[in-house]
Amino acid sequence: ARLFLEEETDQNFSTIMRDKPLHIAAQRGYYDMALLLIKFKDKVNAQKLSLVKETPLDVAVLGGHADIVVLLVNNGARVNVHKENGWGAIHQAADEGRADVVRVLLKAGADGRFLTDGPNGQTPLNIALDRKQVGVIKVLLSQSGVAKDIHAPLPHRQDEALPLNLMIARKSLDVFNALVESGVNIDQSDSRGWTPLF
Repeated sequence: ARLFLEEETDQNFSTIMRDKPLHIAAQRGYYDMALLLIKFKDKVNAQKLSLVKETPLDVAVLGGHADIVVLLVNNGARVNVHKENGWGAIHQAADEGRADVVRVLLKAGADGRFLTDGPNGQTPLNIALDRKQVGVIKVLLSQSGVAKDIHAPLPHRQDEALPLNLMIARKSLDVFNALVESGVNIDQSDSRGWTPLF
């Protein structure tokens, strides 16, 4: 691979699947290859020629490759950017239950309250709650500012249910316990006057 790159070939070419070399290395967790591509100036924020226009960071997050995520953000990958589907890397990590990747993204400056693009903007915490991703919920609630979202109705729900009430209704004891451990007010009522224990 080094010889290929040293020949000054265009490492920004795309495969038939519209993947660029750095995308492939990031997606498959090939750390040494990703490092080599970055050293030879492959673009860390290059977008795939696809509908979603994913960056190497996006595919590393999707693959759960925290080490590649660290490498990319240390080399200039932008963490608070919406893809064409309205989600950022942190939303994808929350959806997939990748607590280690969420932790890395937060440390790199990702906004734990970053809203998805669209009329029903959701935070990473909203997504983690919806998917019952306990590890991600705990990581997000450990961040200052994120915990106050837990006392607000979930934006994508018409019934204005509070997260704690919703977890009781879904019988999600693990998530309920994580929320209580984080200090959620169990006496707070929703717009209908219901408390979680009502």
